[in-house]
Amino acid sequence: MTKAEAIRTVNAFARLDGERLTTRNTCWSKMHDETVWWLSIDPRKLEQPLHLCLETANGFIWLRIPANSFRADDFPVAMSDADSRKNIQISCGGTDYMVDRNSRQSFTTYVQRRFP
Repeated sequence: MTKAEAIRTVNAFARLDGERLTTRNTCWSKMHDETVWWLSIDPRKLEQPLHLCLETANGFIWLRIPANSFRADDFPVAMSDADSRKNIQISCGGTDYMVDRNSRQSFTTYVQRRFP
C-alpha cells in the first residue's frame, strides 16, 4: 500500500462534505519495528483538517483530525529538522495503542475507519 493508494481508497469510500484527501492534507506512515507509526508533520498542517493514514499488516487506518485539535507545542520538534516539523510517534499496540509516545496525546477518537 502507498500513500496515493490510501488517498484513493478513502476518497472512493468516504462522504466528506466536499473535503477530499490530497497529498497536502494527508500524512502516511508505515509501522516502524511493529511498535510505532512515526510522522514528521509541518506544524501549519495542524491549523487545518489533517488526515493520517497509518499502515497496518493487512491494510491501513484512516484518522481525521479537525483543525486546531492540537497545538504545535503539544509535540516535540523533530531532531533533524531545521524547519520545526513536529515529531509524532503513535504507538501501534499494547496499553498505549494510538497514543503519542512523547506528548501522551490519544488519537483513538480520530479513527474514522480501518481498511483491509
